[in-house]
Amino acid sequence: MSELISILTPSYEQGRFIAEAVESVRTQRDDHYEHIIMDGGSTDETKQVLAGYGRDPRLRWRSEPDRGQSHALNKALAEAGGRIVGWINSDDGYLPGAFAAVRKAFAADRDALVVYGNYRDIDVESRPLAEHRAYETGVISILAFWRSNYRIGQPAVFWRRALSDQLGPIDEGLHYVMDWEYWVRARARCAFVHVDETLACFRRHDLAKSASEHRCWAEMLARVPQLLDLAPRHLRPSIAAEAAFSQAVLALVRQGPAEADALLADGWPERPALSAAAAAVVLHAAVPVGLGRSGQEWHEFDRQIDPPLREWLARVERRYATAGWADQVFTLLAAHRADSHAVAEQILSRVRGEPVDGPVVVYGYGRNGRLLVKKLLASGDRTPDDILIIDDAAQPGQCVGDAELSAVRHTSPDNLPPGALVLVTSLDDESICRRLAEAGVARDRLVRWSRIASGMTHTAAPAAPTLTS
Repeated sequence: MSELISILTPSYEQGRFIAEAVESVRTQRDDHYEHIIMDGGSTDETKQVLAGYGRDPRLRWRSEPDRGQSHALNKALAEAGGRIVGWINSDDGYLPGAFAAVRKAFAADRDALVVYGNYRDIDVESRPLAEHRAYETGVISILAFWRSNYRIGQPAVFWRRALSDQLGPIDEGLHYVMDWEYWVRARARCAFVHVDETLACFRRHDLAKSASEHRCWAEMLARVPQLLDLAPRHLRPSIAAEAAFSQAVLALVRQGPAEADALLADGWPERPALSAAAAAVVLHAAVPVGLGRSGQEWHEFDRQIDPPLREWLARVERRYATAGWADQVFTLLAAHRADSHAVAEQILSRVRGEPVDGPVVVYGYGRNGRLLVKKLLASGDRTPDDILIIDDAAQPGQCVGDAELSAVRHTSPDNLPPGALVLVTSLDDESICRRLAEAGVARDRLVRWSRIASGMTHTAAPAAPTLTS
């Protein structure tokens, strides 16, 4: 007989969606599962919906007050009897074939403790919004989330119950990012196995806790110091400093300089200063979150955020860093934003000067990648059929979710045409270049945004000084 799968679902006031969650489990064409729902005493239609499933022996539920989502998950986990565990919230759901794909992955690798797949964003009406290809490169990619492109969709993760026995309970002190903290602890113990299939749906709506992105970031950043022992020793000081600085940047944007200064005063005196390059990366990642804007949109807010940002950085420099640090941060930040057009033009010149037989490949579809694709099309040198995009958050073959660029398609590093010219748009691209090399792409066929940007700015990160309070 196949192994029992235990599905855990915490629930509170999600009566509108919970039937879809239950049905996504019931329709898996897999009878050897149990679905345990812990409701926190909902006052909407949740209990009536669940009662409508009668005496289905595979579904167990209770509705009673609890101490929050993490407590509900721990209660469900304590009752779970399966050797494989999955977790969907009451507004999410599985796609057909998810259980079969997970069973196949665990059967193929008997030592695997965690299997995760791709996931789909849906709206309140269950209409698809976006497809995400899940991706992680180790514990640091999850822990230091502000500097990586890691993407793990919580409803598309399954793990061995034996791992829960090693890790202990889900942290009940966390209200937004208990899944992230659990994945950090798990990834420090074992490798994760990726299933390149879309397993689950993640619902985006205004009442979802994940809609408060700045609160999620704040809770993760506050927890980083407690997880530093899981990182390699030589990386701990830089991760700690970047996390403290990220907290201060969020406070600056959302609350003001006094709150940002207070956080730095508490969090930085005993730590090495950030290099200008690290500070620029943090700003590029954290400011859009604080503003409630995506990375592709935040350039529209450069002028209004730059004056207070520059003033605050100068004050940080005077207190913690060497002379010229703030100017270097802004110079490097300019390489991320204001200089992007100039970098893109230099890349276009390289494309025109290279023999390219087949499509040009753009690796990365953030702000830099989107700008580069638009310039390639506007130049007239390329049509949508002549451009491919590699985006670890998208499925190969999928059209770009942008009306202006809808004919451009995604691909993967393992499916590149021979001799393809690959334009790498990330500023932190060493792991990307290694991945492309493993896929057979020669170094002379890479055009690296980071190299061109650094060549234009002619700056270097300063040595970290000794800090004083």
